[in-house]
Amino acid sequence: MWRCPIGRGRSQATVALVARAVQFWEETYQPLGIVPTVRQLFYALAVEELVEKSKQGYDQVQRVLAEARERGEYPWEGIADHLRELDRPRAWDDLEGFFSTMRRAYRLDRWVSQPERVELWLEKDTIRGTVAAIAEEYQIPLLIARGFLSATAKNEACLRIAADERPLTAIYVGDHDPSGINMLEGAVEWVRNRLSPGAVFFVERIAITDDDRAAGSLLSFLPVNMKDSRAAAYVKRFGPTVVEVEALAPEELQVRVERAIKGHINCGLWEVAEDREEQDQAELEYRLGGSGQ
Repeated sequence: MWRCPIGRGRSQATVALVARAVQFWEETYQPLGIVPTVRQLFYALAVEELVEKSKQGYDQVQRVLAEARERGEYPWEGIADHLRELDRPRAWDDLEGFFSTMRRAYRLDRWVSQPERVELWLEKDTIRGTVAAIAEEYQIPLLIARGFLSATAKNEACLRIAADERPLTAIYVGDHDPSGINMLEGAVEWVRNRLSPGAVFFVERIAITDDDRAAGSLLSFLPVNMKDSRAAAYVKRFGPTVVEVEALAPEELQVRVERAIKGHINCGLWEVAEDREEQDQAELEYRLGGSGQ
């Protein structure tokens, strides 16, 4: 367990903010296998009113946690930065290490026998760490849109749909704001207009939904961008602020993603594939000579 040193020379509010961030890291994110982003920590702290619900509050969290890591008060590994990760070339110390990797890496594609296909689309990279392990567990392709889907990404989606006669459902997670709603609707329309007759493509938005927004239980402080042509209609229906996906508790997002995926799985066929994978792993172990553990 991380032990936070007692802060010196800082206000009680700053010390309390760091201490609570450490608690969130240890008690909320680590048990879920999540490395949070600064924005996720900001929302968790803002809900408890330890920081102002504003851009200034976010900047404060970013600054305070950067200083806390420098001081040894918050763990370096406790904040994710997916845009600046080091990409290491794959290499092994010896053949035994390579064989060990082969044993761990083999997985049978369980979706080959399923009657439909599923992908997970995220509007933002900031929540990748929250759901990536679930996508990996269920062998779901993961697409990070980073805002509006590029023409290349949309065309590649068309190609994937055309290459397989089975229906494809994209489970979507994104912010609830005029642009966020429009970018999804626009991408879906673009793809459907270019599909051949008979091709089936669905999008299932699981966060942030209209129901989430209407319930009013999620932190909503960022103002609607009134320069957006869709802003007036949005404000009339939902109000003057938007809801970012980071406002949703990470455990709730994980539950929604897993539930949505399971809703598209034929359990009987999935279990058959699991049994086949175990047989294949035994065969792989035999071919490798049973060496190592």
